[in-house]
Amino acid sequence: TGALKIIMVRFKNRYLLIEIVWNRPPSFALRDVELRTHILDSVNANFGDYGFGLLLRNIFIVYWNADTNVGIVKSSFAHFTMLWHAITLVTSIRHTPCIIRALHVGGTIRKCQKFLILYNDSQTSLAKAYRSNKLSSMLIDGDDFNIPSDL
Repeated sequence: TGALKIIMVRFKNRYLLIEIVWNRPPSFALRDVELRTHILDSVNANFGDYGFGLLLRNIFIVYWNADTNVGIVKSSFAHFTMLWHAITLVTSIRHTPCIIRALHVGGTIRKCQKFLILYNDSQTSLAKAYRSNKLSSMLIDGDDFNIPSDL
């Protein structure tokens, strides 16, 4: 009658694939630790101590490439929307103007990696078309990979 019932709970995570778009090329190489610090500063500025306390132990930079300015940020499922909002509200890093775009939200790192491959392929073909002046003849869907339709 007094048996203890153990319930297993799986912790769900979300992975945000992000890209930093600089207003001008930075004179420094951004490290993952600095990126995490700037994200937490944005959380603190926009959501206060409550948001900072929730996300302090729930933000992990899983992958960061300083050459391409692309990374994957891991967060708990319950708080990933707050993280997403805080990331999009970052306006500068080390006094260098920038924006951080969330390219994809996935449940696994693998899904983010697959999306990144597709995104890189589309960006490469777009750059090739731009260089060969065939951009006007390409059909561009404005919803695919956040490519503006007014190019």
